[in-house]
Amino acid sequence: MQTIIVGHHSRVDWIGQLQAAIPGAAAIIDNGNQGALQGHIKALEVAREVGERCVIIEDDAIPVEGFPLLAARWCSRFPEALISFYLGTGRPASWQARVDDALERTGGDHIVLPRLIHGVCYSLPANHIGRTLDRIIAMGDTSEPADYVVGRGFGREVIYPVESLVEHRDGQSVERHPDGEARIERRVARNLAGPLMYER
Repeated sequence: MQTIIVGHHSRVDWIGQLQAAIPGAAAIIDNGNQGALQGHIKALEVAREVGERCVIIEDDAIPVEGFPLLAARWCSRFPEALISFYLGTGRPASWQARVDDALERTGGDHIVLPRLIHGVCYSLPANHIGRTLDRIIAMGDTSEPADYVVGRGFGREVIYPVESLVEHRDGQSVERHPDGEARIERRVARNLAGPLMYER
């Protein structure tokens, strides 16, 4: 299963750490300021060419130990689902109460939400990538964040493991967010599936 990193040129060190931790990971690097959505679109285009299920991960993610095997297990368990390997705090603020409620009600190891609320690390079934890209392109210019756009393009519910397979570096964003709001909330994984592969 191929891993594709969505990266920014100012974060080449982080990209290098990810590639060292996940052998064979490819990188899509924004050398200007095209924005996260364009990076995710390019990553999906690469995934379509690969022709198998891929994991798309942003440069500010840090995987847990055993990440490739854990991700492969979730993908085997839900072969037709979009899976988010990160479930975090803080953002998007409007979804946190709903996530709290879903976690309280679940008796299992995952929850289901109607949309993708985090683009930190996710995987789409290979046979849905082309359709998802077509729908994203048909949307045209959008003011929505990249994760929302990818989720809307997929158009189905999203699986979230209760224990995230990646942590999020809660640092300053390089993205000019469409909503114009400062990211002041703590944005980290609610729970982790194990120790991280390397320190923040």
